[in-house]
Amino acid sequence: MEVVIDNKSLREIYTKGRSKKLRFPPGVAEKFVERVARIKAAISIDDLQFPPSMQFEKLQGHQNYYSIRLNKQYRLIFEIEFDDNSNKTGTIIIKEIWDHSKKY
Repeated sequence: MEVVIDNKSLREIYTKGRSKKLRFPPGVAEKFVERVARIKAAISIDDLQFPPSMQFEKLQGHQNYYSIRLNKQYRLIFEIEFDDNSNKTGTIIIKEIWDHSKKY
């Protein structure tokens, strides 16, 4: 699937392995890069359900927003612009890495 990283700091992490603005605990940036590679390799959103440890899920209250787990605390949030009516393939737009433990 096609992937677009919407956030400049996340693009830096993906291309350089680090960002001047964003700081994460050890291993989160590496897991982010690994998950983006897995998303790019996916043919449809059904492929994101494996392995189950990614915990791919649709976000409630947001149309076409999904998340996958980076670790116990952090989740990768992205939107999918579907190509067709089957809602299986499209462009994935990575929005943010969300700290699941914070109260917003």
